[in-house]
Amino acid sequence: TVFDIPSQWIRTITKPNFEYTIDTASAKSIAPKQARGIGGCGIHNAMIYIRGTPFDFNQGVWAENNWTWDRVLPFYTRTENNTYFKSSSRHSNSGPVQISFASDSGSSFESLFLTECTKRSQFNKDFNGVQREGCGEYQFLIRDGVRDSSAVAFLSPLRRHYAGRLEIRPFSHVTKIIFEGKNAVGVEYVNSTKQPSSKSSLERHVAYSKREIVLSAGAVHSPNILLQSQLNNTSIGHGLTDGVYIIMQFAVSLKDAQEWNHCWSQSSSRYCKSMRREYITNRNGTYASPGLRVGAFLTSPYSTETPDIQITVHPWDKFERNWTNHHERIIEKHGGNIITLEISNNRPRSRGSITRGQDDLSPAVFHSPYLNDVRDAQALEWAASFVRDIFSEMNATELLPGSNHKNLTEYIRCGLEPYRDPKFPDCDPSSMIVDHLCCSNKIGSVVDSELRVYGVNNLRVADASVFPTLPSGNTHATCMMVGERAASFILSSTKDE
Repeated sequence: TVFDIPSQWIRTITKPNFEYTIDTASAKSIAPKQARGIGGCGIHNAMIYIRGTPFDFNQGVWAENNWTWDRVLPFYTRTENNTYFKSSSRHSNSGPVQISFASDSGSSFESLFLTECTKRSQFNKDFNGVQREGCGEYQFLIRDGVRDSSAVAFLSPLRRHYAGRLEIRPFSHVTKIIFEGKNAVGVEYVNSTKQPSSKSSLERHVAYSKREIVLSAGAVHSPNILLQSQLNNTSIGHGLTDGVYIIMQFAVSLKDAQEWNHCWSQSSSRYCKSMRREYITNRNGTYASPGLRVGAFLTSPYSTETPDIQITVHPWDKFERNWTNHHERIIEKHGGNIITLEISNNRPRSRGSITRGQDDLSPAVFHSPYLNDVRDAQALEWAASFVRDIFSEMNATELLPGSNHKNLTEYIRCGLEPYRDPKFPDCDPSSMIVDHLCCSNKIGSVVDSELRVYGVNNLRVADASVFPTLPSGNTHATCMMVGERAASFILSSTKDE
């Protein structure tokens, strides 16, 4: 399917029919993208495999609840089948999820960026190794040219092994958890394959549990389900966290960057046709790649102990903008080549929340966590200067925000006027969203150290909502680690019975 082809994530992540509807508390904010499909956001993200760091886990609520680095690392490695690094305390070659570097050599720009970045920082051959700081290549959840999503890696083998015993019910909307007293005994859901004439006409079903229920609906939907289930813990939904982006784009004179761009916006080109044939025949080439390869983790002056900045390089125009005439002339001068950089502050101070939808069939309500504390922009302004210094060594012109744009905080918050969504002509906040949402059902506040929901029995939560803080990077690997540890807790509890 389109979900399986690594290069096509940019298509699926922009299709509304692959997303859940989420309401926003303010008409001036935009909801994040939440994948609607088996495997969650693992079916449409960029497949980057980045763990948390020892710094993340060896302090604060993680450490206080026995989620220290030495305890979580084995559950990271348990999932991993790394094709490059040999089995060690930090890597495994026997887990269910294949982790690999990009299969193609990438664009010449990526190599140039890596060279210039390393001059200003250091080279890091393994972002999941001893240290995070530096410039290097990402690792991806890709197996033989195909996305190795959680659904593929974990569910597919179980469906074969437990044929007739494991039932997966797609197109089902969970409305609430059913309780008998304080005991969670079932899950109420409705089938959403057909558009009902009214909400009241939907037939409600209940799946009953003999032991435990595990809620794994993500940082937006898990708190909504708990709230719709009438749990009265006031911490549910609070502390919602995401990174915050500044987007930078440059026109660059390079001979091969245009070919990469064609495979996204002009896939009928001769080059892209040949790459499709290569993919169909050998599962290799551009289509077997997520379209990005390199990045960096940097420590700004606002985070003295651990990297807070993440730079991800897209050697193409990720947003396919309708450029102004002024920018079109600049782009043409550079041969039509556009480079996109997504720069994230992974240690934001700002917090938001999730509140209950109008009823149990209504979307959750999203209260934005972006730039509620304006200090989050400081590290991004520093990172923008770092990037501008790199590009000063190249034959390049800054398109966005533009070298003359001085108020970067305003740009981060609202975007540049010619490129704002028509729905948000005065301030378009969409560019800030990183989509690494977490922390809305925190360990220590909503669930205990073994992910059991406080105040009730037989109910656990296992997803990004239980994170006490945002890990220093992409969240998917940490979600899998949480799932592995949840399974361990459940198995241990059954042995005690």
